[in-house]
Amino acid sequence: MLSLVLASLVIATLVMISNYFFRPGLELDLKNRILSKHYSHQLLNPVIKVEGRDVILNGVARNKDEATQIEAEIQSVLGIHNVDSRLLIQNQSD
Repeated sequence: MLSLVLASLVIATLVMISNYFFRPGLELDLKNRILSKHYSHQLLNPVIKVEGRDVILNGVARNKDEATQIEAEIQSVLGIHNVDSRLLIQNQSD
């Protein structure tokens, strides 16, 4: 029983250590994949923040259709779990 508890503690510790060291790499990789698709060139003042596997998207889209398209394309990047879109629409008449 004691060995099972110790094994569980070792595994939990290794998981926490790996998250500490590898999470920044994961976030950087996801951000690079998003930026390599050039989504940000379609936005005014783009700010793309990656937290774990979640993305917070800020900026100004030209219209609602463009904002929806950018959100969907970022959501389709392998590894992204959630896109929190905080995009503003430049032209509200569309």
